[in-house]
Amino acid sequence: MKRHPRAHRALAAIAALGIGSAILAGCGSDSTASTAATATEEVACNEACQLMKASYDVGVDLKVANRPYALCAGRSTTPTTAYTTINGNRYQIATALCPIMTGRTLYNASLQGTGVRPTGEDTIWSSFGTPDTFPQYIDGAWTMASSERRTFTSTAEPGGGMSNFFGYPCTIAEPIVVDGESWPFAECAGPMNEDTLNRPVPVGAEVTVEGPEGTFNPVGDIAPSQRKVLADAS
Repeated sequence: MKRHPRAHRALAAIAALGIGSAILAGCGSDSTASTAATATEEVACNEACQLMKASYDVGVDLKVANRPYALCAGRSTTPTTAYTTINGNRYQIATALCPIMTGRTLYNASLQGTGVRPTGEDTIWSSFGTPDTFPQYIDGAWTMASSERRTFTSTAEPGGGMSNFFGYPCTIAEPIVVDGESWPFAECAGPMNEDTLNRPVPVGAEVTVEGPEGTFNPVGDIAPSQRKVLADAS
């Protein structure tokens, strides 16, 4: 599938910065299954997972909007028993509980269209944004924190992979108290071991995430140094 070079450069910036800050700057205690699940167990396909299509044929059409979105950057993800096929490649679907933000967000219109919601008022899209702080699950509790950019090498061990939640569906969840304030959240879904150019991420790849240590299968993207490797293999 042919993609415009500008799209490659833009998504490389996402990989380098975790939540797309370069692009956007240029434009101006929880008991839920997603938090409590371990890295080894698979869970049933929940409502967000069921909104995933069985098959996708997508390109890259990056757009910026000012609107609500689910920010899953660096979140641990839990594998489900469901799968999807994207551009001919089969992926296991994972889920995660993600805070809902409102502000400038970068999204892929080829994947999700231009609407704010996948199906109705009880749904929302996951995408990238650049808030100074956002709710993160650290040391067993939700707290407001700035992002922590880091890299790791993906493995085949349980919890050692990564997930892509850039442009996939979510369902609105119950609010969670974060530092004494009620904060909106969404249950989101997305493919495991896929990069933001919708290509498979192999075991042993360097992955960039915006989140604390100790997360499993975290939401992130392939590191910039790995882009040419994947392009040559495509």
